[in-house]
Formats: sequence, C-alpha cells, structure tokens
Amino acid sequence: MKARQMRIGGMAARIVVVTLGCWSGWFADAARAVEWLSLEPGHRDSAGAAGASDYDIRVATADAGKTTLTLEPAWTDSGSKERGLEEQRGPSTTTLDIAPAPQQNIPSNPEGPANKLELTIELPIWLPGINGTAGVRGFTAPVNASFTDILQATDSLVGLGLRVEADYGPWIFAADGLYMKLAKDDIRVGPASIEFLATMTLADADILYRFGNWNLGSGGGDPTLGAAAGVGGRYMHVGLSLNTANGLSRSQNQDWADPVAAGQLTLDLDKHWQILARGDIGGGGGADLTWSAGTFVGYQFALSSSVSAALKLGYEALGEDYHHGSGADQFDWDVIMHGPMLVLAIKF
Repeated sequence: MKARQMRIGGMAARIVVVTLGCWSGWFADAARAVEWLSLEPGHRDSAGAAGASDYDIRVATADAGKTTLTLEPAWTDSGSKERGLEEQRGPSTTTLDIAPAPQQNIPSNPEGPANKLELTIELPIWLPGINGTAGVRGFTAPVNASFTDILQATDSLVGLGLRVEADYGPWIFAADGLYMKLAKDDIRVGPASIEFLATMTLADADILYRFGNWNLGSGGGDPTLGAAAGVGGRYMHVGLSLNTANGLSRSQNQDWADPVAAGQLTLDLDKHWQILARGDIGGGGGADLTWSAGTFVGYQFALSSSVSAALKLGYEALGEDYHHGSGADQFDWDVIMHGPMLVLAIKF
C-alpha cells in the first residue's frame, strides 16, 4: 500500500513540477527536465541529481499571494526502507518562493461569457421643468417653468414612458417612448398674459455596440467600467397652444424626426450598485439640434434565479431647437426640459 501511495505521490509531483517549471523557467533544457521526471527512485540523472520520484512536494500560499514550494526527500520518512540514502541521492529539503503573476487592467471580452439574449423593460417617471421659447402662428412666448409650476397647472401630466432594451452579445437594441402634457398660466408678454399648453410625444430607437468592459479592481474584479456607442433616431410630436386672456388663441401640431449618435457608460461598483450615464446628439432631419443626457444611480436585486430588478434615480435633460415656417405657418419649439427621473427596471 505504501509503495502504491509513493507511486501516486510521485506522479502528482511530476505533474505539479512540470506545470510550475514551465511557468517559472526552472528548466532551461527541456530534455533534462523530462529525464529528471522519469527517473525511478534511487537513480540519478546525467548531471548526478536525484529524480522527482525521490521527493515529496508541499505547496502553501500566503495571504499576499506568494506561493512556497517545498521539496522534501521521501527517504527521510522513518518508515522508509531506503532510510540512510540521503548522501547518495542528493540534497535535503529545498524551499522555493514563487511570486504571483502581475495583474493587468485589460479589456475583457465585450461579449461576456456567452451570446445570450437579455431583455430589460424600464418604466420611467420624469418630473421636468422647461426653459426656452415657444411660438405658434405669430404668437411667441418665453416659457420658464419649474416642475412645481407645471404640476400646479390642472392640465399638466408628468412624463410617463416605456423603454425596452435587448442585449445580445456586444449589441444593444433600445427603443423608448415618452408622453407629457405641459401647462403654464400667466406668462407675461408685455402687457398681455398668455397661457401655455403643450403635449409632447417622443420616440427613440438606438443600436449600440459595447466595445469594452474594463475591470478596475486591484484583483481584476469590481468595479467594472463598460462603454458602448452607436446610432439611432428620434421622432417628436408637439401640439402647442398659446391663449391670451382676451380670448385669442393660436394652436398648431408639428412632427419631425432626426438621426442621432448615442453612447453610454456603465460603472458597476459591485453586484448591487451601478452608475449609468447615457446621452445622444443629432439634428438636421427636422430640428436644427436635438440632444439628451442623463445620469443615474441604480440598485439591483434578484427577483428569482432568472429575473432581476433595479431602481434607478437620476437626472435627465432633453433639448430641442426646431423652427418651421413664418407668419400664419410659424411654429417654434426651442426648449430644454430637465428634471429628476425615477426608473423601475425588470431584466429577464
């Protein structure tokens, strides 16, 4: 039984030494290494050294990551029949310290462990204020209202939306929509008082490519930074009414669409907390300029083994610079809407 254990121990010793030897460059001559590993107990190689079968190997790893490899002569065992052959076979216990390989912060595979489809549904609630200028059919009014001003108007409705995102490998396909009803009373334009009322419908579609994930932790783990960029398009519908106190009213609807370039950054602090920043910019199709930007902090948690959820709180801004016609055909929508946004996300 003991001989069988020694043969198994010798085989394991050979495998470990071959692996560590290749990694650390212990053997400059591969032929001599093979000869050393193949020697039977009690024999020497061409250089006069005892073979691997004559040693027991112990490996220990310290907290700092340093590995200590100890080669102890098997014949020193009190039960060995070959006791007393130490002078014939070679040196006694040998200890080697092996430093860990250096860590490098390099991009990981952007496709992740596998190309599987992940679907995320987001339900945002946006509470924006508005700043800018709105004009319709000869009426133009400055519009500067906080979310509180808008909320106090009985005709107002906070921004309600839906976002669907599909992730497949490095690709991100996203589509989202938003509907708002905005109102502001008693806008002073000279001696006149104007009531502002607008409905806005927005639809976005983007295709992004995730071109990198970087492990920023000292041990190659969290936090992890991801980046993606791509192209998309934005559709806008705005219905605008400006009404004076003496009963004059001007209203008109306009639709337009623009291409955009989009991008996003994600910073996963750990398995629960994430920071997200995304935005886009474009124009030329209908608007002179269109853009959006948002930053969020999210907390993620599991609902089941295959479904997770996240609550995100952040700040979103949307800018549009659109002008059409003049006189009776005039329509101006040069505004920036911005405010806090709360998002519930479900990932399948």
